[in-house]
Amino acid sequence: TKKMRENTIAAKDVLDKVDGIKYNRVTQDVKVDNDKKVKILVDGVEKDRDYILNLNPKRIKKIEIMRNISGIYQIEGYNAIINIITF
Repeated sequence: TKKMRENTIAAKDVLDKVDGIKYNRVTQDVKVDNDKKVKILVDGVEKDRDYILNLNPKRIKKIEIMRNISGIYQIEGYNAIINIITF
């Protein structure tokens, strides 16, 4: 929401405001429900982690969290997917 984007500089700041997601500024880990086996996508596409975490918050429309995943991401060992939807 617009309120979640207030006082943020990058997507990592917005992610830290979403229930269930924690961003550790020291280790730069992103966790969903305290699990760091998380894949982060932008509009359903894999992007460089630095690109994602430094994405301008004004471009973020919605953040989806998928916890019960299957397919390739489950095979690769991920327990959750964060999909950032942009404008």
